[in-house]
Amino acid sequence: MAEASDPEDLTVCSICLQTFTKPKYLPCLHTFCELCLQQWIESQVKSERRHYQQKTVFMCPVCRAETRPPTNATVNNKAEWANMFPNNHIIITLIDKSMIEKEKKACDVCNEMDKEMPATEWCVQCSEAYCGECSKVHRAMKASRKHRLVSLCDVLRDLKSLSPAEMCNDHPEEVIKLFCVDHDHPCCTLCGATSHRKCDNVLELSEAAKDFKNKQEFSDLLGNLNKSEKEIGKTSGMIQENLSKLDREKEDIERSANELADSLIAHMNVIRSRFLQEVSGVHARAVSELNTAAEKCSLQKGTIKNLRQVLEKSRDHSADTELFLQVKRTERKFKDSKVFIETKMS
Repeated sequence: MAEASDPEDLTVCSICLQTFTKPKYLPCLHTFCELCLQQWIESQVKSERRHYQQKTVFMCPVCRAETRPPTNATVNNKAEWANMFPNNHIIITLIDKSMIEKEKKACDVCNEMDKEMPATEWCVQCSEAYCGECSKVHRAMKASRKHRLVSLCDVLRDLKSLSPAEMCNDHPEEVIKLFCVDHDHPCCTLCGATSHRKCDNVLELSEAAKDFKNKQEFSDLLGNLNKSEKEIGKTSGMIQENLSKLDREKEDIERSANELADSLIAHMNVIRSRFLQEVSGVHARAVSELNTAAEKCSLQKGTIKNLRQVLEKSRDHSADTELFLQVKRTERKFKDSKVFIETKMS
């Protein structure tokens, strides 16, 4: 577990401030531990029940985006919502890599049995680490006899071994193997034979993602994220300057009003009191509006920063297919941020 929270550490959950356990990501691409997310969902649902309503959406703990439950989720199985969200394989890979580098990676099978045993090998097909005894059993089982097990030292030399296959959202038992260029959407073979059977341009995922980190689409997206992060930071700074200026103006008005009141008779004191009330009301409304704008900027900046950091980590540590899929998710999310930026910058 992480000892402290590092805002730049993508492997730390923003709720529990510990290293992720079963990281799950929401449609806004923010990631949380499965248990942390489930507790957050239940707290949101519980607060709504006080008003005798059945809540079917909840807010992201970070960006406050309204989040709908996953496919097949109902108001009767809220305890399973967090588990239904997709795993963040990039975060899982980063954590596994870090644990292997520190020689602290434990056997995944033994962990499931509440035992702590150091792992020595990695199964490429299962994306799991095994201790010596579990490796022997894995090799002996008929279902996994042909799986490729490599030493953890070899895993660090070829990080592609750590990259698990991503599963299809529409067919959870099927691996994503295709990419439909017509719909700009990854899919499994079942999707390819049904939803995308009439599409003209459906590629193998490996072909679509080949050397993607060196393509213009990736460079443009990363550049736009960096630019937008800086622009929102600049806008946030301007808002803070306006808040300070507003406070100074309020103080000047109060000082002038007090000086004027000292020279007036009792009747003018009544006028001064009413005037100050009006000034305070205007100030409160203006501060409230600017604080709201500042909060929105901060949330947008955090969202874009998170998108950029994940994309950079993906570029440095992920397989091409994972990077490609992350880019596609990021592009869709970034469209919402661009609308916000264009609105605020205009």
